[in-house]
Amino acid sequence: MRIDIEDLHVAYAGRTVVAGARLIAAEGEITGLVGPNGSGKSTLLRTVYRHLKPVAGRVLLSGTDLRRMAPAEAARHVAALPQERGGDFELSVREVVAMGRTPYKRAFAGEDATDRDVVAGALADVGMERYAGRRFTELSGGERQRVLLARAFAQQPDVLVLDEPTNHLDIRHQVELLALLRTRRR
Repeated sequence: MRIDIEDLHVAYAGRTVVAGARLIAAEGEITGLVGPNGSGKSTLLRTVYRHLKPVAGRVLLSGTDLRRMAPAEAARHVAALPQERGGDFELSVREVVAMGRTPYKRAFAGEDATDRDVVAGALADVGMERYAGRRFTELSGGERQRVLLARAFAQQPDVLVLDEPTNHLDIRHQVELLALLRTRRR
């Protein structure tokens, strides 16, 4: 799906952080944002995955304003791997990845065969299937990063927003991640 950012303005505590941003990210393409620290890149991305609400402007997904979508619908279209990794989940690796299936579930619904297959595939894609039963809190920073990426993959989004996705990854896993992203383009 195509993303159009139109005249986006974002502020924190009355201070403008992003002013008049425009961007077109074509379907099937990998688009990167480059700029110095503190220039608003992460803030812009947070508006794409609806963590922040813009003061003005809009983010369109194939012509539809993301803010007009219900949260679950938006989450079926857009998944994120934020720069900040909040949360020490007292869950297994598999349970963390399964959280990516939430947008497809009714309240209190259990997993079905599709969910189990998608979660297993996402873990395999990032090379973490053998860690499925381990506690997330027992993992290194790079391993956690890969699990959170698997959670985003498990959402099966049309758009994947990655903010500094190679943080905490060793060189081998950085190269593997970039190759994986190229193969997963739609």
